[in-house]
Order: sequence, then structure tokens, then C-alpha cells
Amino acid sequence: MKNSFSLLILIAFLPVLCQAAEIPLEILSVKAYAEYWTGQKIDSWQGQSVDDGGRKADRHDYYEVETMYKNNSPATLTDGDFSWKGSWKTHFWSHQGKRVEIIADLGEVYRLERVEVWQGGANENNTLIEKTTVWGALTLELADPWDSSQSREQKEHQKPVSENAYPLSFSMDASYRYLKIVCSSQLSASMVISEIKAFGSKAEAPIAEVPLPETAFRFELENMPGVFLTSRSGLSGEKGGCITGEHHLYLQLPAEAKLPLYSFLRYFDNGQRNLEWEINGQAKAMPVTGNQWRWVAGPVVDQHDLQITLRLIGKISGSCDSMIICSDPNFFSKQEPPLWQLKQIPELVRPPSFPEKLLQGQPEIDAAEFGRKVAQHYGYPETPPPESH
Repeated sequence: MKNSFSLLILIAFLPVLCQAAEIPLEILSVKAYAEYWTGQKIDSWQGQSVDDGGRKADRHDYYEVETMYKNNSPATLTDGDFSWKGSWKTHFWSHQGKRVEIIADLGEVYRLERVEVWQGGANENNTLIEKTTVWGALTLELADPWDSSQSREQKEHQKPVSENAYPLSFSMDASYRYLKIVCSSQLSASMVISEIKAFGSKAEAPIAEVPLPETAFRFELENMPGVFLTSRSGLSGEKGGCITGEHHLYLQLPAEAKLPLYSFLRYFDNGQRNLEWEINGQAKAMPVTGNQWRWVAGPVVDQHDLQITLRLIGKISGSCDSMIICSDPNFFSKQEPPLWQLKQIPELVRPPSFPEKLLQGQPEIDAAEFGRKVAQHYGYPETPPPESH
């Protein structure tokens, strides 16, 4: 009877005993970014513009707050140690894109169960973190070491759990040493991050890399002309492009690349986002992927010059991310490599268009002369500029 009672006690406490322990972590860096107009300062937006090397066209982009002081920027980042209420807090203009990027070190590789980002200021107006994204990495020595991200969005504060704060929890099932957390907001005047916590256990064995094909090339589809990005340029979150019509791309493989090669597309479909992918006249309809990002096999590549078309054949914009062309037709039917490893594959660069090459060679070209040469190159009828009165 005593043994039976002990067994019942053990079973009752088993979920508690099996819970992953909190991992001590070190915050390596905290940086704040704000969205500004590039180019000439506008009087009605004092402190809202920066000189970014004399670009020919003004546009929004994100700049680190440290570089903004010389422009009398209102954006600041308070000092803190992530212990409420000495937490990190941003101060920006309202209705201005802003984000905080945090890099944390777990000390060694851990098999993570979850990560918690504690949102502070739960009872304060204009402090909502609208989007939080978490990445993981094994090392920081690579140019782009971060693996696939997880994002959470919220439109209102949740009920405080402790000291006017509550956790946003991200389920993890991967081994990492480093974390990148990006909190972003457009509407809030400020954001408060009061705590970063990670839970898991030490990895029992080193993480083995998946062998990459002998020949492989990569192209990021947000660089394809006409593709609509799923998030603003520079904003945190999972990459992805929306195919809203028919988009064309010309690429060249290195002459030494042995053919044939095989194409794969990282694609998201929920049964309605139908795409057709065509390479040199060979077309393939993309299958349903079960509402998840998946690598889908595409047409065989048998030429070094690639005429690529992505077209929408359904009613809703299809979503895609990256394209890989490689020598292994079964590459993604084996153990799928993590994204951080795939990012190390050499990237194909889209050849510059005639207008781009013209601007590169003659950056100070007169606008009328630029328009005339572009029209001549493409065979458009030349339209003289309107006369000024």
C-alpha cells in the first residue's frame, strides 16, 4: 500500500518534475530602430528625416537610434537590466514605425522548450508591443546565422500576471545558443520589455549539419520585380512575398555549373493561395502545403539562362519565400536543413535592368535625358516634357 501511495505521489508530481528549467542568459546587445524618411528634411516632420547619402528618391527605412542624435531625434532607449521596473523602454513619436532588437546568449547550446518575452506597462496607454518575433542561432560567426522565426501579434494588452506585466510565450523545439528577439510597433508611442526568459535543457550531443549538394544556388524572392512583401522592408518577421499577378525574372547560372539542376520553392498555401511556377516554359502548379511553409519541387533546369515566371491562378495572393536550384533532386525529401544553413548557399543576383545600369554609370544624369534614353532602349514613343510657364 505504501509503495502504491508513493507511486501515486510520483505520478501527480511528474508534470512538474518534467518541466524544463529556466536557462540563465546574458543580454549581449539592445538596439532601437525607428522609421524615418530619407533625403531632405521636411519642416512639418522635424526630427523625422535623415540624410542617407543623397538617394535620388525619398523612402521610409529603419535607422538605429544611436545614429539619430545628430538629427535631434526624439527616439531614445532607456537603460535597464530587465528587472521590472528597471526594464528597457523606448520613446518615439506616435504613429512611427519602431523596433527594439535584443540579442541574448544562453552560454552554451540548449534544447529549448519555450521562450517568454514579458510585455510591461500592461495598464499604460500607448505602450503596446504590436509584434514580437523570436529567432535562434547556434553561432554568431556567420553573416546571417538566424534560423526560422516565430511571430506573435497583439492588438490590445493582456491581463497582467505579475507587476503590471505578462508573458508572450513562444513554443520552441530546436537547439540554439543565441536568441534574437525583435519587438515592433507602429501605433504606440513607446514599448516596454520587462523580461526575457528561456526554458529548456542542455543539448546532449553536438548539432550535426546536413550535407549540402555539391552545386547549389539561392534566390530570395522578395528581390523579384513586382512581388509585394508581406512585411515592410527592414521590419522584423518571417520573410515572404505575395504573388498578386504575373511576375517575371531573368537569372543566369554560372557557365561552369553542370546541368541538369533541380529547383525548389519555399511556399505557403492554405488551399486558396494557388500559384503556378514556370522556368523556361516548363510550368508547374504548386500543391497545397497544409497551411505551412514547405519546400516544393519545381521544374527541372536544363539551361544556364533562366526565364522565371510566378503567376497567381487562384483568387488570393500566393505566398513564397526563397528559391533554391541544386544538383540533388531529392535534397528536401531527406532531413531538411535548418534555414540558417541554407542561407550559406551562394545567392544569385538579378542582373541590373537598363535603367539601373544607366543610373549606376551616370548618377547625375538629367531626368529628361534619363527618360529619353530609357524610352529609346525599350522602343517607347518619346514624349517631350511639358513646357513651363
